[in-house]
Amino acid sequence: FDMFASIDTVKLVALLEPELFKRFGWTMRVFVNKHGYVTFAQMMESCGHTLLETVGKPKSNEPAIEMYPLARSTDRGPAGTASSIPVVKDLWMGGTFSVSMMLPPQHISFES
Repeated sequence: FDMFASIDTVKLVALLEPELFKRFGWTMRVFVNKHGYVTFAQMMESCGHTLLETVGKPKSNEPAIEMYPLARSTDRGPAGTASSIPVVKDLWMGGTFSVSMMLPPQHISFES
């Protein structure tokens, strides 16, 4: 499955990768841009998958977990204003989203 993840989350998964490999046979591959930033990460089953040397979905007995790192930043507000808007940026595709879209400021209960 695909998911957005904070940079801290991607780092944590990378630090856990040796343990995940030892216990479950899962490994991680990352794609790094020309500036040295991890822009995309995949966790996949290492046994029974077909090796890919290009960007693409790994093919294995279990679905891969794909992480798209989000970096916090600010965008300029409307033209002519000095305000800035907190945003997160998808490092893979370059899209920006308001922080409140990804990290809602209030608890939302799904109880009826």
